[in-house]
Amino acid sequence: MLRSFLNIGIDVTWVVEQRGEMIPETPEGLGPNLKRLYDIHFKSRLDAESQFFGNLTAQSLFHQVQTHEVTASSLNSSNTRDFILSQDPELILSYGCHKLENILLDIPGVTKWNIHGGLSPWYRGTATHFWPSYMLEPQFTGMTLHETTSKIDGGDVIFQTSSPVFPADGIHENACRVVSEFSNLFVSRLVNVEVKSIQGISPTTTGRIWTSRMWSPHHLQVVYEKFENKINAYAIENGLDITKPRLLDVLV
Repeated sequence: MLRSFLNIGIDVTWVVEQRGEMIPETPEGLGPNLKRLYDIHFKSRLDAESQFFGNLTAQSLFHQVQTHEVTASSLNSSNTRDFILSQDPELILSYGCHKLENILLDIPGVTKWNIHGGLSPWYRGTATHFWPSYMLEPQFTGMTLHETTSKIDGGDVIFQTSSPVFPADGIHENACRVVSEFSNLFVSRLVNVEVKSIQGISPTTTGRIWTSRMWSPHHLQVVYEKFENKINAYAIENGLDITKPRLLDVLV
């Protein structure tokens, strides 16, 4: 996303939240087979991201923009608020960080949008690029730009994209493909809009919030043993409905 901004010349300041490793430590207590699948899953994610985005690191971009580093505990702090105010921004865009609290949401005179790696309202919450494939509807692997509110991924929707279903793609390729498409389309649209004039659309259904407790390494047995990470191909070959979902877009 940041690279898309830099490529088009939009002035950006980056508040960077420190996150965990791309390949997380294997949880204790897993048997040999689940441990194997866990390692395959996260290694495959890293491989797919390297394929789509190159071996890009946050550090390699630090010198190109002004940055302010935070942790999960210091994200919603007076220090972060003061830094943001010092930049006098037109738009506060959050993506991939922890939930913003009122200390940041209440900053006056600034438009606040959130990028959610999931297709709201059907896939709100966490692991929302995993569940569509698991639920045999890979076409719902998507991205949502919405107004930032105190509700989890619940603000009025501004712009959405969803992944095309290519038979050779696996679960991580679906995710990378839609992130790449969304980043390029959103940034190109942003150049031509007055953000303060944009009004999102309220979804007509409440959808579902997927919590972190819903996901278990046991789910990987379905993806990698039953379907061999070929859920796209399975959906196409077996005539499942993979019609592109109805997407919202007020940036046209």
